Amino acid sequence: MGHLGTAHGPPRTSPLLPGGRWRRTTGILYHFTFNVVEAGDTFIDLTGWGKGFVAINGFNLGRYWDIGPQKRLYLPAPLLHLGKNELIVFETEGRRNAQITLTDQPIQ
Repeated sequence: MGHLGTAHGPPRTSPLLPGGRWRRTTGILYHFTFNVVEAGDTFIDLTGWGKGFVAINGFNLGRYWDIGPQKRLYLPAPLLHLGKNELIVFETEGRRNAQITLTDQPIQ
């Protein structure tokens, strides 16, 4: 099994200062969409992200922090919709990723 797919999307808001510097007191909301053909238990790989929380289809899935202990969030199959799904990442540390990796493995 392994890698199930990748969700892509630009940030929905951009709290950047002129020159692309991040405004330290402001979080960033990232909005991703992806399609599901067959729902199954999934893990969201948060490698490269700082600190914040993840929501899937309006459900608060959980918090993450790059110092651990978790590196991936568990996404149970019943929270996934067949077809289009929406994933929101609220990032407080100013990290910017253009994609999120979905996998069926809990750790690398």
